Amino acid sequence: MDFETDIQATLDLAINGFLYAEQVIEAKVNCALDEDCDGFVIQEIRVEEAGSDREKRLDAKSEGEERILWLMLSAVVYRSEHISEQFWDAYNSEMRMAA
Repeated sequence: MDFETDIQATLDLAINGFLYAEQVIEAKVNCALDEDCDGFVIQEIRVEEAGSDREKRLDAKSEGEERILWLMLSAVVYRSEHISEQFWDAYNSEMRMAA
């Protein structure tokens, strides 16, 4: 079964208890059901570029500094119980509507 959803999230880049960035990052995380249907995978993370209204799209193919940001934000997303709960709430809601 294919299922994906966008989750609006506030991500803080804390590493070993220290805040990596001066501020938290507002992001839209596009998640999809994994192949085993027992978890989710991040397909894309969209963040606003500083000082503009444009979004920066990060994914597994990102390179350079964007690759580092992708890896860091992905780690934050996978550790976040809140994002996991939002994903499963959206999935369960979709399943109820489909039934």
